Amino acid sequence: MRHGWPLRIGEAPALLPVETAPASARSHFALISAARAATLKLANQREAADGHAPVLIRAAEPLDLASAQPIADPALDLAAPLKGPFAAEPLDWPGEAAAILLRAGRWVEVLQPADLRARVAELARAIADRYADDAV
Repeated sequence: MRHGWPLRIGEAPALLPVETAPASARSHFALISAARAATLKLANQREAADGHAPVLIRAAEPLDLASAQPIADPALDLAAPLKGPFAAEPLDWPGEAAAILLRAGRWVEVLQPADLRARVAELARAIADRYADDAV
């Protein structure tokens, strides 16, 4: 994912990383971590209520690279304080979403305690390895 190539694991749709997506990319949807969903005040929506699972969000307007980067990167919160509105969408591929975010490099860092973080990383790696040949 770090090269900007789409990644597809199992039943998940092909996803592009925001950090390296082409400028022409557009989508109403974004996959974010549970911690990021809480920061964006989405935890009160049923699909984001787990608190530990990735969240698929839908934006009212299509997201381009400039509007998607502040959603994905908390370091840009002060520079771009107004985001949304967003709705948390049902996620039919939570295992694949966890593996995709693990490959993106941020999801496991927000889990607590450390042993839970290690176990989730282990499971996500197993899922990613299982579907490695299916990557696009």
